[in-house]
Amino acid sequence: MEALFAEGKIKKDVIKEGDGPFPQDGDRVKVEYVATIKETGKIFDDTKKNGNPFKFVVGKSDIEIWSLGVKTMKVGEHSKFEFDSTFAYGEKVTEVGIPANTQIVIDVELIKIMETFENIDDAISRAEQINEMAANKFRGGDLDSALDLYNDIFDAIDGYTNDKISEIECRTFRNLSIVHGRKGNWKQSLKYADDVLLSKEDDLKALMRKIEALINLENLDKAKETLEHAILVSKNDPAFLALRGKLENAQKLKNKRENEQYAKMFKQ
Repeated sequence: MEALFAEGKIKKDVIKEGDGPFPQDGDRVKVEYVATIKETGKIFDDTKKNGNPFKFVVGKSDIEIWSLGVKTMKVGEHSKFEFDSTFAYGEKVTEVGIPANTQIVIDVELIKIMETFENIDDAISRAEQINEMAANKFRGGDLDSALDLYNDIFDAIDGYTNDKISEIECRTFRNLSIVHGRKGNWKQSLKYADDVLLSKEDDLKALMRKIEALINLENLDKAKETLEHAILVSKNDPAFLALRGKLENAQKLKNKRENEQYAKMFKQ
């Protein structure tokens, strides 16, 4: 590892070079990281595992290591840092069980420098622009780009709250469910459909996505329960009635496969 500064108390090893700009004080950045205790190798935080990238303002983080380390990285860079305890948690014992005076290692990828806005109206305007770009990618069959853009919407509105923001969030969850379903990522499609239904329990588009995901995941009892609710709240919408046949066929195929498996077991 290369000693950066502070008499070698911060060291860095570049795993993958980045090709973007260096962040500056005041920039809002998004990173993925895995943090471990050097002595034991124990992981105490992992953003990829918990599904929540870390976002912070460079120069204003409560923990100094973030600003010191990330300012040496280009966007897209993946590096590993080793921090002396004086730049980490010092003599404090943390809530996650990091002992006092502990050296830590953080494996970091600088994902992006996030856009910042003067006010909520500017953030909403940008979110709407990104939504249109994502929709165009989806219509053109570029599903991966559509997914990236829909996720960018959350970065644009991050930190803002009002009814319009809630509406944008709900629409984006719905669109992510559709795109993941088109890609056959049924667990993700189900997750985003459920995100919509947390605030709009009778949203018909989200109910449709949820039922399709449950059928493909072979959670057929839950699919049947959700379908009956959807038929009720949609007042017998033909699109939901048609799913009854699809669900029945899925149940027959599942029963057939299970019967064949049982037959093989008894032959052994």
